[in-house]
Amino acid sequence: MTAAAPEPSLSAVYYTLADKIFNGAPRFIRGASAMEHLPALAMPEIAFCGRSNVGKSSLLNSLVRFKNLARVAKTPGRTQELNLFNLGDRLILADMPGYGYATAPEPVQLKWQKFLPEYLAARDQLRRVFLLIDARHGLRDTDRQMLGLLLEMQVSAQLVLTKCDSAKAPQVEEFLHYGHELAADFPNLVPVVVATSSKTDQGIRELRAWVAEAISHAPASAE
Repeated sequence: MTAAAPEPSLSAVYYTLADKIFNGAPRFIRGASAMEHLPALAMPEIAFCGRSNVGKSSLLNSLVRFKNLARVAKTPGRTQELNLFNLGDRLILADMPGYGYATAPEPVQLKWQKFLPEYLAARDQLRRVFLLIDARHGLRDTDRQMLGLLLEMQVSAQLVLTKCDSAKAPQVEEFLHYGHELAADFPNLVPVVVATSSKTDQGIRELRAWVAEAISHAPASAE
């Protein structure tokens, strides 16, 4: 990896906006496994994806300050649908099924593989997909494949390191610079990597601000 200077901090405007957005009460809308099951909602949407066992559910719960919004499963791959959450009628959060070693039956996996590109291509209100990477293991081939799909679908993407409390500090610091290098191959990628920990709340406020930044570029549109 080639070291590069980190991006400057986000404007305070986005932190203020994030405080308003994430002060809202979250509620589950529904799970969907096909386009016809997705509700048309006139709010901006942010999606979270990553390998199974990357800590996605724990991160979502920390993000919205709600312990049991997204169920934390003991067995990886239990999320088998796209789960939608309404955050105070300001924002839709989409929890995507994990990939890598999901335990879902093959028909369910095949159905999701068909649904995923359809969702990314047709969901007009989708502002950004945050791709979660386990700080202890770094970027895997499946993560690169997801980045390639997001590029193909022309969806804005950003990397989020999880479980940073369990990773070595030099390893985390090195990866924080890696976003610039990846952005050369994936121009849809925001080059700033956010380091987080659901256990210590490291980076959670910064991630909220990046969500606010992502939904500030274009007005929400109903499908």
